[in-house]
Amino acid sequence: MESGMQEDRNAGMLLLLLLISCIPAFLIPDSATAKPLIGDMSEYNVNIDSIFSGKHIILFGAQNDPGNVYIVVRGPQRNITIRKKKQVMGGMWINGKSLTFLNVPLYYSVAGSAPLEADQHLSPLYEALEIGENQLLLATPRPVEKSEREEFTRAFFDLQQQHGLYRQFNDPLKFMDDTLFKTLINFPDTLPKGDYAVDMYLMDDNRLRGVQTLPITVNKVGFDAYLFDMAHHHSVLYALLAIGIALSVGWSISQLFSRIV
Repeated sequence: MESGMQEDRNAGMLLLLLLISCIPAFLIPDSATAKPLIGDMSEYNVNIDSIFSGKHIILFGAQNDPGNVYIVVRGPQRNITIRKKKQVMGGMWINGKSLTFLNVPLYYSVAGSAPLEADQHLSPLYEALEIGENQLLLATPRPVEKSEREEFTRAFFDLQQQHGLYRQFNDPLKFMDDTLFKTLINFPDTLPKGDYAVDMYLMDDNRLRGVQTLPITVNKVGFDAYLFDMAHHHSVLYALLAIGIALSVGWSISQLFSRIV
């Protein structure tokens, strides 16, 4: 209840700040005129613990020039290898062909005031800004035939969408008038830790009229953070701990069965 009231207060403060930012230009000096696009968020940090079940962050914005607004959230970047399974004699499944994509965002979402048109994939500006899944640069360490690239690209998108990590126009912008808008940034419980960027673009006739970037930091906290740090920075100690726990559990189960028998 208290967290909900705090979220409402944060949203109210954001809305007030944006209203102030949209004061008509004729009321203030020329040097302080409103920016074409401005926004803010309810939170800039997400903490993941053992009971983390996802997070919703409110983004408020103000559009002071004509055009379409697009909100792109992405991060962190990693190399991702997609493996294709194949069935062999006896019905067993083993790894077949694989393809690695270099420095792709583990999380990617797009929201906008208008859907991406079919012909926008021809715009070098949308491609350069990577607005839309089809505009993502999925680089590979080796040359790949078109059919193979399309197959693994589709598999990669399907995998990320199944985990709730890739979202496109699931949460549209909601305008409160001709200027103010808001949307929710939805993070699933599968969210990886790292640095994220919220890029806001104001596009008009394939021209970039305004841009703003806001950062989000995702951290692991508590015992989960301790295990994560141990696994990545003290792998030998982590392996010994895992073996010790497995031996302890096995011994406890054997003692239990000996008593039952």
